[in-house]
Amino acid sequence: MRLQVLLQKKNNSCLKIDGDFLKLKEKRPGYTPRIFELSIFKNNYFEASENEIKQFTHLNLQDRIKKKLHISYPRIYKEKLYLFDELLFKNKPPIYLMGYFQSYKYFVGKEKLIENLFSFPVNKLNPKNLDLLIKIKSSNSVSIHIRRGDYVRDKITNEFHGVC
Repeated sequence: MRLQVLLQKKNNSCLKIDGDFLKLKEKRPGYTPRIFELSIFKNNYFEASENEIKQFTHLNLQDRIKKKLHISYPRIYKEKLYLFDELLFKNKPPIYLMGYFQSYKYFVGKEKLIENLFSFPVNKLNPKNLDLLIKIKSSNSVSIHIRRGDYVRDKITNEFHGVC
């Protein structure tokens, strides 16, 4: 999500999210159901409509011609590996991004922007979390998160991501 926000700002374009996978309620191989919770941050997220998604998956005649002529058309960029790909930044909208985009190299020089975009709004914390925040700020604190759950129990997820 952070990378998509950077590309949105770079290209002065609108970021829309394909939330279809978030609507799945049952566990599937390689997928753990979850809810969209990034709306807590001070960003504007819009969900793409079914028709907006189809413009990428089912090119119309005009866009197929544009593709043949190498003119801007709605295309899908699918991350090949978990490695940094500088060619990603050469893509112009409209583009549908598929992948994890976890390399820190995508964010070099943009740390402040990311920090501002994804800072928790203190005024939305419940009392328990507000107390925890006070404890964290009043001490030398470190946080470590190790995700295991589905990474350990689900064979496909485990084979794809591995376990720390």
